[in-house]
Amino acid sequence: MGWLFFTLAEEEEWLNQLAAEFSNSRVGDAAPTRGDVSNWKVGDMVSKEVLRMHSAVGALFRKAGKELKFNGWTIPKGSPMYISSRGAHLLDNEHGSGFHPERFDPALNAGSDPAYFPFGNGPRICSGRHIVYFLMKVMLFNAVPDYRWEIVDMGEFRKFPIPSYPYLKIKMVRANPEQIGSVDQMLASI
Repeated sequence: MGWLFFTLAEEEEWLNQLAAEFSNSRVGDAAPTRGDVSNWKVGDMVSKEVLRMHSAVGALFRKAGKELKFNGWTIPKGSPMYISSRGAHLLDNEHGSGFHPERFDPALNAGSDPAYFPFGNGPRICSGRHIVYFLMKVMLFNAVPDYRWEIVDMGEFRKFPIPSYPYLKIKMVRANPEQIGSVDQMLASI
C-alpha cells in the first residue's frame, strides 16, 4: 500500500481519474459491493501497474523440468533457475518503462502478459492474489476522495536499478481539511 500511495503522490492525473471513477459508484455512505469493486477499471489498472513496478515477489526460483534451449544456450534438466520478476516487469515495451496503467486496459489487452507475474506464476501462483487486488481497490475507494499524498524529503532517492531508500517517505493529508474524520476512521471503514 505504501508504494500505491507513493505513486499516487507523483501521478496526479491518475489520482484524479480514480477520484472520478469512485465518485460515480459512491451512493451515500453505503459500502461498495463486490460488483462495484469488480467494475473499477481505473482502480484495477493502477493497482496492477503499481505491482508491476514494485513486485511483492522479487524473483522466482525453479528447476528446469526438462532440457531447454534459450537464445542458443542449453539449460539441462534439473538446473536451478532464477527468474527476476523485477527485471521482467521493468523491461521497456511499447508503453515504456514508466508509470503507464493503460498497459492493463482490458480493451487494449486481450490476453494476459506472460512477463507480468507479481505473485508468481504457474501451479505455485499465490492463491491470495485476488484478495490483494480487491483490498487495494477498496482501500483506494476509501482514501482517494478524502486524502492526498505528498512525498517528504527524498534526499538521494533513486528508483532504478536498485532503489536507494531506507523507507518510503510520504505524508497523508486531507484533500478537504474542513471534513471531519481521521485516518483511523477511514481504515476502520474497510
